[in-house]
Amino acid sequence: MDSLTNLGTFDLILCRNVLIYFTDDCKRTLLDKLANQLLEGGLYFAGASEAISRFSNRFHQREFKK
Repeated sequence: MDSLTNLGTFDLILCRNVLIYFTDDCKRTLLDKLANQLLEGGLYFAGASEAISRFSNRFHQREFKK
């Protein structure tokens, strides 16, 4: 939960099935930090069971099918 700014910015963040282990408050904080590190037009991949829209409005959900 430390600052992520020293990692730089990213076009792609893969964070699948990670949020399920955190409290709701931690999910909000972590998603905000991840959104800050994501470049405009970048993609954040979450697990199918992670409803991030409950915790952040900074992401737009897209569904990719095989």
